[in-house]
Amino acid sequence: MEYLELIGKYLTEESTPQENESLLSWINSSPENKHEFIETCKIWHATKNCKTSFDYIKAYNAFSTKIQNTELVTKETKVVSLHSGKSKNLWKMIAIPVAAAMILTAGLLYLFRPTTELRTFANKTNSIETVKLPDGSVAYLNKTASLTVPTEFSGNTRPVSMQGEIFFDISKNKAKPFIISVGNASITVKGTSFNVSYDKGKGKCNVIVNTGTVVLAAENKNMVTLTKAEKGTVDLKTNQVGESINDDINFLSWKTGILIFKNSNYKEVFKDIERHYAITIKYPSDIDSKLALTATFDHEDLNSTLKVIELMFNVKIDKQNSIFVVRK
Repeated sequence: MEYLELIGKYLTEESTPQENESLLSWINSSPENKHEFIETCKIWHATKNCKTSFDYIKAYNAFSTKIQNTELVTKETKVVSLHSGKSKNLWKMIAIPVAAAMILTAGLLYLFRPTTELRTFANKTNSIETVKLPDGSVAYLNKTASLTVPTEFSGNTRPVSMQGEIFFDISKNKAKPFIISVGNASITVKGTSFNVSYDKGKGKCNVIVNTGTVVLAAENKNMVTLTKAEKGTVDLKTNQVGESINDDINFLSWKTGILIFKNSNYKEVFKDIERHYAITIKYPSDIDSKLALTATFDHEDLNSTLKVIELMFNVKIDKQNSIFVVRK
């Protein structure tokens, strides 16, 4: 079956699943086929008069009869008969006139919409990686974080996906929402700055808003709308979504390089140091619960920070393999 007939049957919703599979195979068989189909779709999409059916055989035969004696010269100056069925340029000769007669709704274009190349940025360094996105937005990737983005935002949204921890500063565009996929959940914004921490293994995602408004939604459509200084959480396994006021003053320490403690208990101190330096700390369960710290670490290296902790908490911290162990 000629691919023109397959296209006609697909567009008029008269094709079988097997025929649709054959059509898709033809489209994917070469970049030229895909390009020709996409260009035709653009013509169809521009047509204003929508109909629910179309007699592709009648339209093709009428067109064929009208120009059956016409000869077209190719770039190689060869004369090709429209009925030869052998020319690779046959589709280019008949696509536009036939396409102008074929009408479809915008929804039918979705399956064969043009695809955009994706690019993944993975931060494998010990410093922050800055990525400028196609719309001028900026993403700051923490250690081990990754971000997948299209080379251009060509549709009605600006979709990306991520893992790890990333701070986003999104350019405003109310007509084209910026959407981040985190597992089966999503984060939607139109222009704002916020921090996302997504642990794929644990199935947890946290969002803390710095400026603007952010919508955090689970797969089951449960969602929360967050504004400045608010924190949203989603459990990707249970689809539970929650919101609270952010009381973590060090949530951006990995980006700013500054750790601030104001009479913080030892559990908060160790937790923030772990996150800031991407390390693991183990401490005894019977450590003095009254231990607290008031201090500021401005771009201090790990060893300097741990020495201060040893002095203030009167403990010894040793490194065992990749883990730091606190001893009284």
